[in-house]
Amino acid sequence: MITGRDLEEAHEAQLLRESNYSEAEFLLEHEHFASWLLFRRHSIDELFETIGSAIHTARPGVEFRYNTYMAQPELSGLNFKSAFAFVDSVRESDYSDQLGTPEGVAVKRAKLMKARRALGYDKPLIAALGVRPNATPEILRASIKAAVDSGCDGLSLGHYDGATMERLRAVRDGMREWEATEADWQHTPDRES
Repeated sequence: MITGRDLEEAHEAQLLRESNYSEAEFLLEHEHFASWLLFRRHSIDELFETIGSAIHTARPGVEFRYNTYMAQPELSGLNFKSAFAFVDSVRESDYSDQLGTPEGVAVKRAKLMKARRALGYDKPLIAALGVRPNATPEILRASIKAAVDSGCDGLSLGHYDGATMERLRAVRDGMREWEATEADWQHTPDRES
């Protein structure tokens, strides 16, 4: 049985979804949630620092690479900018290219830009490419362009179950097209302006 309270909660959810109510407004309205996120951020940062220190103490040459996996990590308290201070590299594990749409490439590009901003330019950023059937050659080449534009230092192919020779050639061609010259790269911190 639906109660008046159920209808009120449903309408409140609709108001939140369909208004221009921002995340900042939500945090200002719900201070306890903001405090919880800050607690989570400090806890996660401390965990990353502990892991990184333990890895480098045990074996100095081993790299601590973080593979992203959450659509919105900040909702769990993971702040890329502060946590990435303790990693050696990041692999942005977004496979939106396997959607086969320009919108999927736009999602990948945004995630790569977010990761690069947080990581800085002194640590490697690796872009994952999903080479499954919906990832057309055109989409894969566009994904490589997104990786180049965001200053990625390498590519990682994932989900080989759909990696036909046509898709693998598209990756090769995209690399040739977008990495042919140093001028094609956005990320050139060593070059004088």
